[in-house]
Amino acid sequence: MKKTILFIVAIFFASQINAQINLVPNPSFEDTLQLKSLNAFKGNCPIDNDSNFILPKYWIYSTQSVDYYNAIDKDIFFTSHVPNNILGYCDDNKNGSAYLGLFARTSNYYPNYREIIGARLLDSLKIGVKYFASIDISLADSSNCGVNNLGMLLTTVPYDSISLHNYSQLFSSTINTNNAGWTTLQFSIVADSNYKYLYVGNFFDNLHTDTSILISNPTWQASSNGFPDNINQCWAYYYLDNIYLGTDSVDAGTKFLNISNLFFYPNPTNKKIFIPSSGNNFCVSLFDFLGRKRKEVINENTVDVTELENGIYIVQYSAENKIFQQKILIHHQ
Repeated sequence: MKKTILFIVAIFFASQINAQINLVPNPSFEDTLQLKSLNAFKGNCPIDNDSNFILPKYWIYSTQSVDYYNAIDKDIFFTSHVPNNILGYCDDNKNGSAYLGLFARTSNYYPNYREIIGARLLDSLKIGVKYFASIDISLADSSNCGVNNLGMLLTTVPYDSISLHNYSQLFSSTINTNNAGWTTLQFSIVADSNYKYLYVGNFFDNLHTDTSILISNPTWQASSNGFPDNINQCWAYYYLDNIYLGTDSVDAGTKFLNISNLFFYPNPTNKKIFIPSSGNNFCVSLFDFLGRKRKEVINENTVDVTELENGIYIVQYSAENKIFQQKILIHHQ
């Protein structure tokens, strides 16, 4: 009898651990890989073979050059240090002393330049299962603008790093300009394929990316003679940390307001969307799949959608510097 009880308890705890596992390897980039040369990591970079590079394990620089910042970097110029580095000051968020940095948009002098990071998931997604995802982001001090569309792309094969497809399953429609701390982007998705790979960045071109200029002269651009375009062009560089993808809603941003109660219903709907939240100072916005904001309410628990066309929309809930998004179908009879 005792053995049977122990076996049942073991199964229970095993199922709990499995349910809460983060499928993203090295999600906060603390586990490092030291290379003699960057050539060993990305074969086409002409780097001095006597140089040493510290990189996060399991992550692949899918497009262009993504930057890795870690407190163990003792470069006298603090190029890749935490919290001081070449692009500003930023503390690690929540745990440890490391994060990544990438360009989500650059000026029209470098049209549609993007930096994207990726990793193979610890296990493939299961079709029909609901997953939750989150990313912590912070705009670098040296950026002169913020952008929208930062998010995640899930694929069954390695991502085509040559062209932008103006598509990702999970993306934030809000322009993020927070450079004084971290913002958590949160998403949910029901898997429609056995996705094996996760990529993070902005997968939309300049035409489909909204911007908000903050200052006219970013510090890094002012100190360089290599950018001959207008200083009001958008340069948006973000730090990334704590990436999560799994079936546990609580882990998808530990400080978010009761995320398990934030599911918008009914879905599909033809009249109203209900937001079951008892919090204060929140905003609910509806975006179509072209990224256009079609509706917004402040501190209201219902959204009237009778005037919107049939189609799939993204409902975005924002509160306490956190963002949660869910797809919803509007279908009028």
